[in-house]
Amino acid sequence: MLSLKNIRRAVCLIVVCAVLCAAFISFISCGNQGAVAMTLTYGKNTTTISSNIYSYYLSHTKTMALAEFYSMYGGFSPQEIVNMGDFPDYWAMQASETDTVGDRVKIQAEMILRQFLAIAAYCKEHKLDISKETKSKIDTSVKELIDSAKYKRSKNALNSVLIRFDIDDKILKEIRRLEELTGVFAKHALPEGSGRQLSEEMINFAYDDMCSRVKHILIRYTPGEIDDETQAKVDDLYDRIMNGEDFDSLLSESADGMPFEGYTVRSDTNFVPEFLNAALEMAVGEVRKVESDYGMHIIKRFELLPAEQAINIGTGESWRTTIGQELQRELRFMDMMDVLEPYMSAIEINTAETDLFDIASSAIMFDCMEIMQ
Repeated sequence: MLSLKNIRRAVCLIVVCAVLCAAFISFISCGNQGAVAMTLTYGKNTTTISSNIYSYYLSHTKTMALAEFYSMYGGFSPQEIVNMGDFPDYWAMQASETDTVGDRVKIQAEMILRQFLAIAAYCKEHKLDISKETKSKIDTSVKELIDSAKYKRSKNALNSVLIRFDIDDKILKEIRRLEELTGVFAKHALPEGSGRQLSEEMINFAYDDMCSRVKHILIRYTPGEIDDETQAKVDDLYDRIMNGEDFDSLLSESADGMPFEGYTVRSDTNFVPEFLNAALEMAVGEVRKVESDYGMHIIKRFELLPAEQAINIGTGESWRTTIGQELQRELRFMDMMDVLEPYMSAIEINTAETDLFDIASSAIMFDCMEIMQ
């Protein structure tokens, strides 16, 4: 059973992930169908988001949040996740004393929409637009979607899926055209070399704060079915380590092909939760036995290697590269928010309309992820 601590952690990580990736998520500024959900009047210009677009982004954000949840706490691969359904009980779980997970994800979706509405208004004020070539590529991409084997050259077939999210092919084109404004905005408002600068000190601080290096000796068995011989082996290895025998000298006993330097992990590393939780909780030099679906792990935590030498097993890159890229995106996002703040402060939300929507009843997109491409 998931603990409240883990649920809160999941929601926090989901929100952080959305914030760091906001510049890469599609956004809208109007929508020619449905009632108005959000309005931004700045100077002589008024920009709006329709309820159709609002509904689409609830589904978009719900899908991304659920995929993150299934990956982090279920250990499912992307290939498995696309075949999975909703998890209704998740949205009703308490994320805080006042909010459910569903409430938090809806707030996240509205935060994203507010950012994108502000970007659209900025571009309108500064008379910025995407190129004709880009518009043509977007039209072509939607046509290719309609012509694909899944939709069999049928616009009606595509729209029969899109209607689940309260949009059609025309609004999908609009979403993709306005998505491209992100780059136009960034080039105009945040030229290369401007804004906050990333430092090695920042990277190392984040690395030391988030990461842990461990080694383990894995004794494989099916939990609940361990035989006496295997149990004796586990006890013997653990006792020898606790009595001072060198941990590294016993790594040959492990059933895992772990690199000699071990694993450097953080909270979003895709390892079984029993192993990952222990790795992050342990003190340097501590040894712990942890059982998972793979058997028994005898784990020891070690001092971190320098960030440029430690490998992120999820990407194959160094942790310096991973964290540096993430921090750079975060700094860029902060610079963006500085520019957008006066626009965002002028946004009005039509709660009479938005209160009609909630995360629990929003459709998920696992079976049509191509729409989000």
